[in-house]
Amino acid sequence: MLNGTGKLPLAAILRETTEPKHMKKFLENINTFLVELLGLTGGFIWAKNTDWDWEPLILIAVSFIGVVTFILLRFVPDHEDRPMVELELTGDGGFRSPPDLIRDVSPKTEDGTAYVIEIGGTYLFNVKRNFDLLIRNNSKNNAYCVLLYKSNTSYQVRFESKYSSLEPLTIDKPLKLKIVYEVHRPMTHDEAENILQSSVPDDFKNFILLVEYKSERRRKYYTSFSPRNTNEHLKKNPNLEHYEQI
Repeated sequence: MLNGTGKLPLAAILRETTEPKHMKKFLENINTFLVELLGLTGGFIWAKNTDWDWEPLILIAVSFIGVVTFILLRFVPDHEDRPMVELELTGDGGFRSPPDLIRDVSPKTEDGTAYVIEIGGTYLFNVKRNFDLLIRNNSKNNAYCVLLYKSNTSYQVRFESKYSSLEPLTIDKPLKLKIVYEVHRPMTHDEAENILQSSVPDDFKNFILLVEYKSERRRKYYTSFSPRNTNEHLKKNPNLEHYEQI
């Protein structure tokens, strides 16, 4: 609140500058750094001229701490504005085709004159699974420039939803993408049913998704995800040569 002169009272000014966020801005300000550098230089000259009296030594110590603090705040990464992006894969139904006979592979009658459908035999099945991929921001900090990558190993996976990297990912608006996993190959009834009914098909468990996003300060982060619903917040930038952007 302004006083009668149109200026902030001294108590308000002190309160503003001693709050953590304001103090941090003050300590990493270039003007503060120049004053501390001047104090360090002037303190050294003063101490030398006074035969290293304790007063200039205090000035040197305070200025030195200020310089070190400035360097740490400027060049050591500050992750307090980091978003926490995590993914989740949930099933959304599926389809299994009737078995198709395979020449010289599917079982025949005892006299070998005709093919038969029987449990345990190998047939050509088409199995399709639908999944919802939820991408959530589990933090109060918005995530920007969100990009999704998939491992470039061959998987029978296709993405049927589009997303915009220009849309920020906020805590209250998760991103949902439709994924289809489909296989068309020889297998038994049990194998086809296992793909249809399992939460994650066996040959889909090693599929890796990578989400890249930035904080408000445009610092880049990555989360690695596998269909077993495990999220890993990577500490180092991954090699994107092993991935392709979705």
